[in-house]
Amino acid sequence: MKKANSLNQKTYLLKITEKTELGKGVMLVASGYIFCYMFMVPEGMTILDRGSTTSRIYFDHPILYWVWVILACTAFFFNLDQMRRRYGMRQPSLAVFQYAAIVGLFTSVAVPTSLAEEPETMSEYLHFWIHMGATMVCIFGGLFCVLFLFIYKMKEDKRFKKWFFGYLVFIISMLAVCAVFGLNGLMETILVLGMMGVVYVLNHTNALPPEPGA
Repeated sequence: MKKANSLNQKTYLLKITEKTELGKGVMLVASGYIFCYMFMVPEGMTILDRGSTTSRIYFDHPILYWVWVILACTAFFFNLDQMRRRYGMRQPSLAVFQYAAIVGLFTSVAVPTSLAEEPETMSEYLHFWIHMGATMVCIFGGLFCVLFLFIYKMKEDKRFKKWFFGYLVFIISMLAVCAVFGLNGLMETILVLGMMGVVYVLNHTNALPPEPGA
């Protein structure tokens, strides 16, 4: 029985992520870097062009892109860990989404592709769909981790209901704009920084403080 209870309480939280100020600092540095990286588009392009995505910039600035990946991974991992710890979330599904986002990001790096060029061969199509699938796993892993925290918590705390619907509207509106106008560097960056902003507010402000005993 004790062993079963121990497994049920396992949250896969890392000890190092207890350092709240470290997570806060990494999030701020990563946010600033991601914003500046958005403008590293190829000559002749703007951040509104389809070829201005983070993945496309990789081909011109691979080292800068790896810095982007490392900062983004560290910021999200630290802060999603801290978010789950702060609100006492023991659901294993949240850890699954958190880890899936990191795996998806590194997979998208391992299988690069450019949206600026249409795939022609079977190999290029395979690279394209693996890259896009991994990117979607990365984005939705982080989004759903936050979304399901709101779903779980709003059952016992009505304060989370407004945040849930606001966050849901943000996700849907971003996806709708990308579906209509296509993915570009600006929309991609807004999506990433928007999610970072929500997690930062939850972790490092008193906008939605956890209830005593959470």
